[in-house]
This record gives sequence, C-alpha cells and structure tokens, in this order.
Amino acid sequence: PAARNPGLSSARGSAAGGPGGRPSSARQPEKSPEGSSPQSSSPTATSRKPKEAQPIKKGQGNGSIYIGGLDGDMRHGEGKYTYPNGDWYEGQWHYNKAHGEGTFWTRHSKYVGTWDHDMKHGHGVETYDDCTYDGAFWNGYRHGDGSLSWNDGSKYVGQFVNNNQEGGGTFTWKKGNKYEGQWENNYMHGVGIYTYPDGSTYEGQFVNNLKEGEGAFTNTKYGRRIDCHWEDGRPVGLMSIRTEKFDAPPTIWKKGYMVSWATCSDKGSPMGSPA
Repeated sequence: PAARNPGLSSARGSAAGGPGGRPSSARQPEKSPEGSSPQSSSPTATSRKPKEAQPIKKGQGNGSIYIGGLDGDMRHGEGKYTYPNGDWYEGQWHYNKAHGEGTFWTRHSKYVGTWDHDMKHGHGVETYDDCTYDGAFWNGYRHGDGSLSWNDGSKYVGQFVNNNQEGGGTFTWKKGNKYEGQWENNYMHGVGIYTYPDGSTYEGQFVNNLKEGEGAFTNTKYGRRIDCHWEDGRPVGLMSIRTEKFDAPPTIWKKGYMVSWATCSDKGSPMGSPA
C-alpha cells in the first residue's frame, strides 16, 4: 500500500464548539457569539421554573436572528438561530446552549444529531463537501464507532478517537483495495490484512501505512507465498518462497531486491520486489 495517509486528511475537522459558541475546525470550543456574560451560565437549582416557550423573533444585537422559545432573554426550547454569515442552527436549546436534537448548517458542512451543552455528543451524521461521517460523537469529536464515506466511493468503518481513525477498522478504496486491522492516528498501524484488487494479500505488521516487521505476501496470480521481514514496505533479510508444488530455496533480500541465494549461490540477482 502507498505511504500516503488514507485516513481523514481530506475531511475537515469536526467542530469542537456548538451553536452557542461558533463551531470551527479548531479542536477547542469557543465562546458564545455574545462572549462571556452573566446570562451565559445555566440557572441554579433555586431558579424559578421557566414558562412554556413561545415562538419569538428576536434580534441578537450582533446581526444574528433568533426565532423560537425564550426564557427571559435566553434561548430555551425549540428555535432557530441564524448567524450574520448565513450559518444556522435549528433544534432544541437549553439556556443559550444547543442541547438535545438539532441541525447545524454551514456553507461546507451539515450536522444532524444530538447535542450536549453546545457540543456534538451522542449519535450524529455530519456531511462535508467530499465525505460523510455517520456515528458516535463525544464532546465535539468523532469518537467511538462510526463510518466515514467519501464521494469517490472510499469508505472507513471502525473506531475513532478524537476525530482520528484509531483502534480496529476497515478501509476500502475506490479501486477495491482493502485493509482490515489496527489503526493509529489515521494510519494503518499494528497488525492487519491488506488485500489488493487482484486478490493478492499481505498479512502482518504495519507502521505508519508501511509493511514493517514480520509478514507474509500471497500472490494469487502466481500462487506463491512469501514470508520474510519487512522494512519501509520492502522485504529484507532471509526470505522463503512457497508455491503449491514446491518450496524454493531461501534467498537474501536488501531494500526490496534479492541480493543472493542463501544456500545455492553467492551471486546477485536482478529480480525485483515480489510486491
């Protein structure tokens, strides 16, 4: 497999903040549009019970418009908040915080799902210009089990940690290549099986998307299996090649090229990498 990151490089970062504090590609939540204010905190347990929310259109004093329920001067209940640049959030509010079910729309993304005090939290579907994530969120991040599908047909299904593909997962490329195994920080990292479009496979260890460590390459076209040590995606050291009919004498490889027969000859060979 190529050394390039097959993961989330093309996906915009999940918003860490929420409609009360403008979402952005930043990992840390931002303040609300009004900034810090005495009204931005939730009421204490001794606060009065709010009246039933009534639809109200209210200018926010900063070019934004809110249409929906209020408790005093705070957005509460069902409502839609439109920002000066045209972005909007529509759904449930809890004292100026997006909380419950809601939809957040921007020019480049749309999130439909659950919120917890201005953070995407729970299950949601987030659609970007070039891909869609469907799965779990935690404190604004893609975190837990989910799937990320690209417009070109590529797809990752598995575990996420803080927006990154991490844990166990399967990535399928548009041309049919597939990797099933362990991930770390959006890279194939750990033990896994990589399947090529022709059905050939590599099963073994990966480090940052490259074959690294012990592994076996099976070529379905020629019916041979190669067991060896790998470095930077290429075979090195002693290699054994097996077919259905015979086991070839061991060979010695360096940087992807056979340099000598281990038992039959000390001469070099022009043969290239089996992969």
